[in-house]
Amino acid sequence: MNARNVAILFIAALLAALAGNAVAAAPEAASIIERLARPAPAITSFVEVRHAALLTRPLVVRGELEYRGPRALEKRIEAPWRERLVINGNEVQVLREGEKPRRFSLNRAPELRGILDSFGALLAGDRSALEASYAMSVEGSDDAWRLSLKPRDPRAARYVRDVVVTGGGSSAWCFVMTEPDGDASYTLLDAASKVTLPEPPTRAWLEQHCRDGGKK
Repeated sequence: MNARNVAILFIAALLAALAGNAVAAAPEAASIIERLARPAPAITSFVEVRHAALLTRPLVVRGELEYRGPRALEKRIEAPWRERLVINGNEVQVLREGEKPRRFSLNRAPELRGILDSFGALLAGDRSALEASYAMSVEGSDDAWRLSLKPRDPRAARYVRDVVVTGGGSSAWCFVMTEPDGDASYTLLDAASKVTLPEPPTRAWLEQHCRDGGKK
């Protein structure tokens, strides 16, 4: 996976990973966006399971996600290798132990800039900015809701088919980003990330786990 795709997955994961405490409300887009809004700094643990046609088995990584404020984000992978992916302003850096740093500018990736700006709007609770970039739909109940986002911009849709956040009450459980070719990344958050994964962690198991919020 190239650095741009890694960055897109990272930014997308922050969408759900930084959900904070909020008063429970009916499962409407506006109330869920309010729950996902979070002041900086915010850190959460995660487990990410990547299913892709080019992989012989799912890729599983564990670590922490940190939101430091507008356009200042970091993903720290702690296992099975150690790596940091940092976005600061217009610069993206990929730092892996034993390798030279990789850098690229968001100015060279306008579709990625649009995705970053949209997720920044979500973390700020800016529904109007989010609706400008995504078609949103909600289903389920307050105890188990599902927020789906589809990019409106054709350039962003080349990389992201849709993103789905599952949660209940004031908590987000999982984030799933699916690409146009069907490859998908499942990010399990906080309590949902503390589970012992089956071998291998199939998509069917992950879908059920995300619906349950790790409670079963």
